[in-house]
Amino acid sequence: MYKFKFIVFLLFSLVCSNYSTAQTIMGKVAENDSTPIPYVTVSLLQANDSSFISGTVTNKEGAFTFHDSPEGKLVRLSYVGYKTQIIPAAGHMNVILPTAEQTLKEVTITSTPPTFKMVHGVFQANIQGTAYSQLGKAVDVLQQLPLMSFDGLRVLGRGTPLIYINNKPMRNKGELDRITSDMIKDIKIDMNPGAKYSSDVRAVLFITTIKPVGEGLGGSVTMKESASSCWDTEGWLNLNYRKKGLDFFVNSYFDTYNNSHYTRKDTYDFQYKGQNIYAKYAGDGYQSMKNGYVSVGINNQFSQKQSLGLTYTFSRTFDNNARQDYHNDVQSGSNLTEFDTNSQKSSQNGSHTVNFYYENKFSDKLLLNVDGTYVHNNMNNRQVIVGTQVNDSALLMPVAKTKADMGALKTVFTSSVKDMRLEYGFETTYTRFSQNYDAEDNDYTNVLKHNDNESKQAAASVFVNYSQSFGKCFTQLGLRYEYANYDYYTGGKRVDESSRSYHHILPSASFSFDLKGLALMLSYNIYMSKPSYTQLDEGLQYISNFRYYKGNSLLKPTYNHQVSFNASYKDLQFMGLYTYGKDAVISLFNVMDEIPAVLASYKNHSYSSSYVSVSYSPTFFKIWRPSWNIWCFKQWLTYDGLSYDHPQLGLVWKNLIILPKKWYLMLNTSGNLKGNADTYMSKPSLNVNIALQKSIKNWWFKLSAIDVFNAKEKGYAQYAKAYTSHYVDYKHSIISLTVSYSFNPATSKYKGKGAGNSEKNRL
Repeated sequence: MYKFKFIVFLLFSLVCSNYSTAQTIMGKVAENDSTPIPYVTVSLLQANDSSFISGTVTNKEGAFTFHDSPEGKLVRLSYVGYKTQIIPAAGHMNVILPTAEQTLKEVTITSTPPTFKMVHGVFQANIQGTAYSQLGKAVDVLQQLPLMSFDGLRVLGRGTPLIYINNKPMRNKGELDRITSDMIKDIKIDMNPGAKYSSDVRAVLFITTIKPVGEGLGGSVTMKESASSCWDTEGWLNLNYRKKGLDFFVNSYFDTYNNSHYTRKDTYDFQYKGQNIYAKYAGDGYQSMKNGYVSVGINNQFSQKQSLGLTYTFSRTFDNNARQDYHNDVQSGSNLTEFDTNSQKSSQNGSHTVNFYYENKFSDKLLLNVDGTYVHNNMNNRQVIVGTQVNDSALLMPVAKTKADMGALKTVFTSSVKDMRLEYGFETTYTRFSQNYDAEDNDYTNVLKHNDNESKQAAASVFVNYSQSFGKCFTQLGLRYEYANYDYYTGGKRVDESSRSYHHILPSASFSFDLKGLALMLSYNIYMSKPSYTQLDEGLQYISNFRYYKGNSLLKPTYNHQVSFNASYKDLQFMGLYTYGKDAVISLFNVMDEIPAVLASYKNHSYSSSYVSVSYSPTFFKIWRPSWNIWCFKQWLTYDGLSYDHPQLGLVWKNLIILPKKWYLMLNTSGNLKGNADTYMSKPSLNVNIALQKSIKNWWFKLSAIDVFNAKEKGYAQYAKAYTSHYVDYKHSIISLTVSYSFNPATSKYKGKGAGNSEKNRL
């Protein structure tokens, strides 16, 4: 019966498609050399009075479509760096858009606020020509968008998105810092990405920039100084040299004086061999770190149809030193013991990443994109722990080493016919992750053992994604099949019960409808999230005298069934999600057998959850642009006779105020009430950020006050055999000054979309 309904639905879609294209205006926009121009603003006008009928933008092939008769109509095409064209509409149009003779010197800011609407299930915000285009950097713009989190790096209700910049995947956060806000044309958030993305991707964020100013050398230099209880210095240097179709680019970041200071208090309450144990420790932690990265690449546009690119990135934590000084109290029955703990930890890590892509546009209807990725990571940690009691001291020196290698290849074919788009292809990955943990010298706990664990996985997936618009309706159907062969080794021997093969079929479907400012979308997806390799590592590790950690090699991937409903009308946006997580991964604390301490680990346990949010983003008096986002998260989680289902309410309130002489003031607040997430109960929290910034020609200045009221991290977790509470004061109130200078800004034409992104995150 299900198959019959599915076939009927497809036949109905094709019939609607044929009807809707009976009266259609279709066109393609290209440069003088016939290179397609994506994201051109195209408006359909009435010929007799030039009144506006509807509008759209060209896709990455430079194509656009209007479902209207061409008779008595005009088409207006505009794009920064090109001459605006107004020509009579026709059923099939091929438009050559000539470049403007003069480069745009300054972006004119209008009183119109950035529109934020949903089109075909994708939330869109136009940035060019609005106050948001003067906020400095791309991350500053993201922080102010209604559906983005406080830091601008997460989509509310969807988590961390996959970010694309001009159809190229972002490989590190530093890429957002080299895009100035006046370079951004628009930002789109796809809440239903489809089957061509990795199975754990729940949102994709697209940043599209306007056409670069010109060829030659361009770049930017940025310095940021921050002061709190410690001092921090950061810097970015980005250079791009362009000559016709050839690009050379270098991007770099350094953090030379990254210092932090925090205070922490933890308590543990449990029973050990019939004795009630109440343990607590409190003290200070200090950390200093030096790290950075450099990325070099080349991109060659051989012709209007073929391009090839290669990028190499080296990132390194040169020095990461941490010191913790704690006073401990242990109440065991009627006995009270007090002692001090001093921990000195040093670590270094490095990462080498190579990415390449090849793109070939065989015809207007067929595009091939091949992406490859290789990643090598290694990390070394050494810790010296001294426990001091009256007239006695003990020494513990654990050493941890991890090494990881991952290779991936992804091939995507895209076929486009009129309003129909079909994307299909495959992706393969191979991963090797090893960890060695040893307690050098004496082990005063007498429980740590040498462990040498290794994980190997070979995986492959095939996918197909179909999308088509039918007038005001849009449909997307996808199917993804994933296979993985996972082997776990300890001491060089394969562990059969922890090694397994997976076969997963992951369907996705969405239907959206747009009508006079009202946009609706209903979708169903199955997402799969795999445990990280550190969660699978069963080697016992020391955290504190009262807490140890051990992974679980038996963890299965989580199979998330998710139904979502999104709605948008003018300044209002609504999002509703319901998720059933089959074999979801939850955090657990148990009591150790060997010593009076708790053991943190993970376990698969199915449960459901829901997320609802309402956003309102008006404009008042042309100078105040606030946005309110009220959200509620509720889970139905019961384990071992205990319930973890207290709902959590939160509010994100953002304010952009336009001051005289183009000064911009941002005042953002984020807060939440008490509520459960996983097995943890977080307590109420409030975070407030203030920023004042201004652009003067090629210079940009920003003065920020971060976490003005110094929000604390606090909460507790109750388990059948243990209770723990947690309090951390990060002393986060920070004053920072950022200064940036850019010249001849240009973004690389690199078109690689990335391979193995999901697997890289597991490392």
